[in-house]
Amino acid sequence: MKKILIVIAAIAVIGTGGYWALNKSANSVAEQQLTTFLNENQNKPITITRLEIDPTVDKANVTIKDVKDNHISSIFLLKLVGQNEELKIPLNSEIIRGKTEYDGKSYGFGKIVTHPDLSQFKELPKAINNDTLTSTQYIALDGEITSVDTISGIEIKDKGSIKFGGLTAVSQFSLLNTSVFETKISSQKLTISDASKQRNAQTLEISPIELSIKLDEKGNSTGSSEPFSIQLLDNNTQDIVTRGQFSKGNYSGTYKHIDGLTPPISNGEANFEHIVITDSTIGENQLNNVKLLGGIYEAKNNLVDVKANLSADVDTEKFKASELSRLPRGIQVTPKSLSYEYKLSDLSYDLVNTYYDIISRIQFDDNPEIPQETQKQLMTSIQKTDGNLSMALGIKTEEGNADGNIYVALSEKGKTTPAEAIVSKINSSYQSEKNLEFITAKANVVIDNELADKTELSMMLQMMLGVQPKDNKYTIDAEIKDGHVNINGRPIM
Repeated sequence: MKKILIVIAAIAVIGTGGYWALNKSANSVAEQQLTTFLNENQNKPITITRLEIDPTVDKANVTIKDVKDNHISSIFLLKLVGQNEELKIPLNSEIIRGKTEYDGKSYGFGKIVTHPDLSQFKELPKAINNDTLTSTQYIALDGEITSVDTISGIEIKDKGSIKFGGLTAVSQFSLLNTSVFETKISSQKLTISDASKQRNAQTLEISPIELSIKLDEKGNSTGSSEPFSIQLLDNNTQDIVTRGQFSKGNYSGTYKHIDGLTPPISNGEANFEHIVITDSTIGENQLNNVKLLGGIYEAKNNLVDVKANLSADVDTEKFKASELSRLPRGIQVTPKSLSYEYKLSDLSYDLVNTYYDIISRIQFDDNPEIPQETQKQLMTSIQKTDGNLSMALGIKTEEGNADGNIYVALSEKGKTTPAEAIVSKINSSYQSEKNLEFITAKANVVIDNELADKTELSMMLQMMLGVQPKDNKYTIDAEIKDGHVNINGRPIM
């Protein structure tokens, strides 16, 4: 695990080292800004917004420890979501004063070159060393900065192999506001291979990826990616097992911290014109107009929502030509589009913070187990909020449509029964229906008659649930109330 964290931290170190310099004799705007920045921030953690907008990063900052002539010593700190350990890496920066150039542009102040000191990590392979990671900041006289951050090519061979062509990130920002930036990232091919020749041994390949990201002063981010692919190869035959090919993508999102809330408000939306999925057993299928949305959203009255959404259109011609169209027992339907939405609404800060703390403590355990006292703490937080869970699923096919939604919340008994009693009953009960008294729920499902016939659902709906078609549709209204389950007004439990 530590090796994995180091690789992540090594990537994260990029872009953290060159914000600071001190020139005691010249009078450029950049030097004044740098001097002010250094005086105000030495021995204080400086948040690195460019890293903290990543949802996997809990905390990322750098602390300037010492400045002597042309050398700056600082400490980079990284803490991942769900990881208790904070990773600290020393950074060594050299100030090279005087006019310099990058990509045809002149920078009057000079540049700062930073490398991490990885000597504390004795278990790292030789392929990863202090020179693997380099951050160079080219500083203009007006304080504008172009940061060029690189990871050189890496090849590691052990029981398997990792081969990475390298990464370059070019960012534009100003010393006056390092939280507003624009970055272009170019990542080369990554290959991770299992060295064994066992039947299921596979190699993961991720193609080169080009990304651009921009964050404004309000915490709004936008970005795009060029087409890329991810595939699994059979080690023995080198045939493609599974491959996903992504078209150019566009992204937007929000990131900001709120007093009293441990995780940041962080959410985003990604759109792809198409995603082509190839599988050795089912052939090629394609999703068009793919939209992915999700994250933590700010709601009213110091509450938050957590939601995820997926929608896409299906390429019907490719579907018909694939093995997916030949489902078991002659069931043949042709989907045209699908959508899914998941939402936790009106969650209190206390509930989110409690859940976040629990996940942080158990996420990386080999055998995670939540102690009963912690379960009680979480249940108490749930009882103090009026939050609820809702889900919706929609499928459109050439044979007809199906739509369903469900809403779940605590019942009055679930809110008033002591948390300890609820936890104890849940843990000791082998019959989950006995715990239904703690919740209230409603569900609605509507299925077109022809689709139900094609999928052989008609018989089950009629014989098992007593539901008959009306206006060429099957409609199921289910409810859980006072520990009982009703379907279309008929009690079944």
